[in-house]
Amino acid sequence: MTSELLHSLEKLSEQNPNPIFSVSKERFVLQANRACAKALEDWKLEKGDPVPEELTSLIDSAFESACPQKKSLSCTDVLYDFEVIPFVGSGSDFALVHAHAPENSTEKRLKAIKRLDAFLFSEKKNKLLVQNALDGIITIDDKGVMQSFNPAAEKIFGYSAREVVGKNVSQLMPEPDKGQHDGYLEKYFKTGKATIIGAAREVMGLKKDGSSFSLELNVNEMVWDGKSEFVGIVRDITQRKQLEEKLRRLSVIDGLTGIGNRRLFDETLNSEWKRAMRDQHSLSLIMLDIDFFKLYNDSYGHQGGDTCLTQVATALDQCVQRPADLVARYGGEEFAVVLPETTLEGASNLAEAIRSSIEGLKIEHNENKVSSYVTVSAGISALIPKRGALCEQLISNADKALYQAKENGRNQVCAEKETV
Repeated sequence: MTSELLHSLEKLSEQNPNPIFSVSKERFVLQANRACAKALEDWKLEKGDPVPEELTSLIDSAFESACPQKKSLSCTDVLYDFEVIPFVGSGSDFALVHAHAPENSTEKRLKAIKRLDAFLFSEKKNKLLVQNALDGIITIDDKGVMQSFNPAAEKIFGYSAREVVGKNVSQLMPEPDKGQHDGYLEKYFKTGKATIIGAAREVMGLKKDGSSFSLELNVNEMVWDGKSEFVGIVRDITQRKQLEEKLRRLSVIDGLTGIGNRRLFDETLNSEWKRAMRDQHSLSLIMLDIDFFKLYNDSYGHQGGDTCLTQVATALDQCVQRPADLVARYGGEEFAVVLPETTLEGASNLAEAIRSSIEGLKIEHNENKVSSYVTVSAGISALIPKRGALCEQLISNADKALYQAKENGRNQVCAEKETV
């Protein structure tokens, strides 16, 4: 049984890179793997040789206690951890000796140096990434004081890093954010509730020259040694906002006449109707139609008709001066003017001025049965909206008035009575 066990252990030990050998209770080597010859060459462990004197007490203790014993010993200038595992009561007692070399101080130091090199390389790489990033990267401490300011941030705000590092980040914000920023931080540390941390949002930034601009801000919190530090990634989105505004304008501007289109009319009337209902003030609407425009198209062609529409729209737009008022092409040859906070009388006066101005253009119209020139008919409605009423009522009333103007002979203004 013992020989079979030794044979099995011998086969297994040859696959182990660490020195392993077996010894008898009488302190003779029974077998040793190849690693012993290389790692423990000073002891020359051969089958039948006596065990090294350094191991005798450890082996005796293992047999006496019938328990594994461990001890660190030096061999071939290397410190090994030896473990002696006894096999007793099998008819022929023996022990298995296993040696393992822990990392020595030199190896530990080399590994520490490698780890430090790797860390420094990583730090250098991260610094290069930050320095060459297209987005601005700004770090602040828990008091809002800037700790770093990369080249992209310098380009975005117009400051050098030397000018802003050590100063409060509110320097980069216009009012009211500038005066409220420190309060945001204080509230965050008290409540733990984040309003901007961890989510991208659009805010206004303040350049060195005092100009404000749109930027996208993404803030994340990092905790180092128990202290919070905030990393803000900023991107100048001025061009994007300009493009968005251009696209928005294209979506609400009539392509032929350059004034508002039906979509803008619907949006504006709906919002102004709600505002008039909330504030209980009068909202007026003028609906205008070019007289006998179909006959004009038939006589002067569609290109002439387009020119006529453009001229009428320009004159109409020039007559309406207030920024809050809207001039829009309602459809075909029909136009609309939305007049917030305007009474029926005020809208009637403006409508008459528009009618007179368009006739004064003296655009030839041989098929017009009321004049030699292009003329318009106008219908006016004014309401102080009741709660729950719909803006379609205002349109309906203005349409009725427009129909009445046409029935009365065209080239004139008619108004529906103002109702509450």
